[in-house]
Amino acid sequence: MALPSSMEGRDSGSREGSSRAGRIPPLMLRVLDRATRPPVLTFLAVFNLSLSLMIAVRHHSTVEGPLGPDGNVAAGDFMAFYTGAMFVNQGWGQELYDLDRQRDYQLELTGPPNRKWQPYINPPLLAAALAPLASLPYRYAYWSFAVLTLLAFIGSMALLKPKLAHLARDRLIWFTTLALTASWLPLFRSMAGGQNTLFTILLLVGLYAAWRDNRMILAGVALGLLSYKPQFGLLLGAVFLARGMWVSLMAAGATAAAHYAVGAIFMGADWPLRMMDALQLHRTLEQQIIANHFSILPTATHSLPGPLAAWVAAIGIASVAVLCVWQARRIGPTDHRFPVLYGLLICGTLLVSPHLQHYDVAILAIPTLLTIDYLLGRGRPPSIIWRLLLATGFLFYPIYHVGASIGFQPLFLWLVSVFIWDWMLLVSRPSAPEMEVEQHESSAGNALHGAPA
Repeated sequence: MALPSSMEGRDSGSREGSSRAGRIPPLMLRVLDRATRPPVLTFLAVFNLSLSLMIAVRHHSTVEGPLGPDGNVAAGDFMAFYTGAMFVNQGWGQELYDLDRQRDYQLELTGPPNRKWQPYINPPLLAAALAPLASLPYRYAYWSFAVLTLLAFIGSMALLKPKLAHLARDRLIWFTTLALTASWLPLFRSMAGGQNTLFTILLLVGLYAAWRDNRMILAGVALGLLSYKPQFGLLLGAVFLARGMWVSLMAAGATAAAHYAVGAIFMGADWPLRMMDALQLHRTLEQQIIANHFSILPTATHSLPGPLAAWVAAIGIASVAVLCVWQARRIGPTDHRFPVLYGLLICGTLLVSPHLQHYDVAILAIPTLLTIDYLLGRGRPPSIIWRLLLATGFLFYPIYHVGASIGFQPLFLWLVSVFIWDWMLLVSRPSAPEMEVEQHESSAGNALHGAPA
């Protein structure tokens, strides 16, 4: 993401990039510097968001049903969610993980041609939560889902705002931050295009806010609700276990048990086994789009020969997990570095996930915002070089299309870069002024929150 940076002085924090920036012609340097800070950046962000909104409104106004004029699905993954919701709504829960039954229903829903059907293979919580939408015609259900994802975005930013003290303390800077975040293509596409990524972002942000405030039951509930996409809760669960966060783990377990009970009511007590069978059957379809995935396992599988891919993936996943757990045992929620740690944990969660579609890169908004705010708090606003790198990341998303052609998903590089960025910040030695700020903040945090969890 690009960012409203260097707000705390034109030269502050820029020494690290001065030598490299010196290679840029002075006129171009001034233009780039102005373009990556408010108010010019504010204008660019608002223009981008306005253009995106116009395109989204036009698209939504043309959606009459599940298929577009070319016979392809017109609304992201929403047809899969609508299918799951309909099965719950109509009392067909026992058949939810029967892929043939799902395909037959979608053919009834769309009529021919349906060139790309979308099975519902998530755990049942999302289908049960969306069941009321199945009472609406498809078009209005799609619009309603878009409103829900918008509300999830608003809720996420509302929860983050008190934790982003330096980005949120100035109205122009915070407005620019909101506009940039909302208009970032993968996040906007998820919000307006029928994906459920914004619900995941809301839960991850809610978990961070609760953990930071030492509200451990709420942190556990957020972790338990992530069982609706369980691949995003595994590493965080391991961290909770390694830190001995037993209250949070009990709350997470109780929430996950409630999720199981909801599924048992609507789909039968053996729904986890039937879901796993459906996932196995769906694996062939997933292999056709593996180039769109960008975590360690699919990247290795897509880019390396079989035996080597398995070894590289196993070593990579184990290494990321160990590094994340090790840092999490050292740094608690009252530590000034906790925002960077949580950013690292989010990146680690994405890296070790076995299923990570290209639009899930929107989740990187969380570590990016947390890390930028941390740097501003240390008196280190990103230099012009860092701002240009972040701007490149902001514009980088469409390159995922070349993954199938080049045998490698470029989004993996962006994910690894953010992981390394956070890791380096955690292990680097602070300067003397930064140490004074850190000691003051740590003392204030311990006094406010009590003993760290």
